[in-house]
Amino acid sequence: MAQTDITNVSARYGDIRTLQAVLGLLDPLFFKSEIQDAVFITIDFENGDRIISNESLETINSQIGVAVLNTKEFFSSSLESDDGYDSDNDIRSYNFSTGTEQSRYKASRRFLFGTSVSVNKENKYEILKYRMQLMIQSETKNIFLVGHDLTSDLRAFLNLYPGFEKKYPRYKILDTQRIAGDILPRLYPGLSQSNKNYSLRRVLTFFNCPFKQLHCAGNDANYTLRILLLLAVYYTLKNGSVVTDEQEEIVKKLKKAAYAPLPVSETPFHVAAVDWRQRRSEKKMPTCLQQQNPGRVEKVRTEGTRKREVAKLFAAWSE
Repeated sequence: MAQTDITNVSARYGDIRTLQAVLGLLDPLFFKSEIQDAVFITIDFENGDRIISNESLETINSQIGVAVLNTKEFFSSSLESDDGYDSDNDIRSYNFSTGTEQSRYKASRRFLFGTSVSVNKENKYEILKYRMQLMIQSETKNIFLVGHDLTSDLRAFLNLYPGFEKKYPRYKILDTQRIAGDILPRLYPGLSQSNKNYSLRRVLTFFNCPFKQLHCAGNDANYTLRILLLLAVYYTLKNGSVVTDEQEEIVKKLKKAAYAPLPVSETPFHVAAVDWRQRRSEKKMPTCLQQQNPGRVEKVRTEGTRKREVAKLFAAWSE
């Protein structure tokens, strides 16, 4: 089966204004009447570039992560808890793992937001399609596929769910890395490539958003959806767009969801945004190295200045 052609999806991409409209941070009347029932579906793949069709799933070690936020339910009432739902942050998160037993076991240990589902030869396509339908849980046509640097993940997703475009012909795309590059300050001036300058880790760190166990697809999907909400809040507050009491409540609710505590994990690997930044800032260069490489010393000092400036920018909008 040939790979899905995604060259015709450029018109589907939305920007920060699209995101604001969906979340009710532009015209409240338009929000209520048109897109209150939009559904965000965040997708993330580990080793997704090798997924050509659903027939290949049992032969490669990969993970498929999905996080879902239904705006109608999010803004109206709380949801009942299930195996893929964290009642503290209103985001349903799922992780599917394929390949060897060892690979699937590792994925189950790293996934934080529920139980990782093993996909094998017998249940590979049916379980993905069935669970996807349960995740959306809405008849809405306002579907937004979300990802961080989405191109390869989108191709893999459409290969695994070939009927998606037919069922939701008007779906839109939101790429959090692209939006971050448009509205955030440059997070690492020494890097010219935007995909590294606005990596998932760097954007999470900029917002002081809690995270751990990156490169687990289900976790990354959850974090990407948190970033999506924070980008909307950041741009709205930065530009003074909040004009009604209702919009103030929306901002509070979005921030609460994005900063919801992570589930307690018994696994030994834990990287939190604040701790990571603190450890990086406390690193000191040995005196002998300073004498041998003064240029390196200046680079470290410049990086320290950049971090302080980024911290000030974050503090300014988050107060």
